[in-house]
Amino acid sequence: MLNEVAGGFGPYENDQSFRRLKSFQSQGVGLITVKRCESDIWKLLEKEFISVRDALKMTDADLEKRYGIDVWTGHSGLTDLRAWAQETLTAFEKAGLFPANERADADAASAE
Repeated sequence: MLNEVAGGFGPYENDQSFRRLKSFQSQGVGLITVKRCESDIWKLLEKEFISVRDALKMTDADLEKRYGIDVWTGHSGLTDLRAWAQETLTAFEKAGLFPANERADADAASAE
């Protein structure tokens, strides 16, 4: 997994170790890239150790009450967070990895 939390991996493209890691893709090893979340509310969530799952359940009004931010900033932040979460989930799904509750649902459906 390539986690871009501190930025992209572009500077490492010519690094021998990084190229070696990427060469494993040709041997069937999947690489998942988790892009950096650019949501305006990300740092607020991190400060309180709020999980992405719980943050996605919040509303604009919840953010306004909790952090004192205006509803438009909250709405924009949630929109960006949701887009990032969907992109990240899609990357994991392409690698055959699913959240535990979805895996259980998929296993139950295939057993029927």
